[in-house]
Amino acid sequence: EPLLEWDLLDISKYSTLQHPVKVLAWVQRFVFNCRNSHSSRRSGFLTTQERKAAFQHLVQVEQLRFYSADISFLSKNLSKSIDRHSSLWRFNPSLINGILMMNPRTNEPPVPILPKKSYLTTLVVQEAHCQFLHQGA
Repeated sequence: EPLLEWDLLDISKYSTLQHPVKVLAWVQRFVFNCRNSHSSRRSGFLTTQERKAAFQHLVQVEQLRFYSADISFLSKNLSKSIDRHSSLWRFNPSLINGILMMNPRTNEPPVPILPKKSYLTTLVVQEAHCQFLHQGA
């Protein structure tokens, strides 16, 4: 199913990142439970994996909104780099599990590329700012 059809949430209605992640994780669990037999259904608290999958989904949807041409090119041409005229060219992006990633330095793990004008990016930055006790404020 196309990811944009799964764009269920208007994340601009949330003031923290954790709220839309939790809501989407619960929706994804509900869909999983509807599609699977009673014996394989999930219950209880949300797991870290479920929250991570929900966050990754939000990232994928935002990336598709802003970078659909680059994602399409990379998914068809895995061994080539994107067009030099792309705004992402300088990041030398790669597509890992459907998410545009960049390697900041050779010894660091890849990080997702988030669109500057996306509200999701604002929520991610706000959460990091609070998580690191407002350093740099």
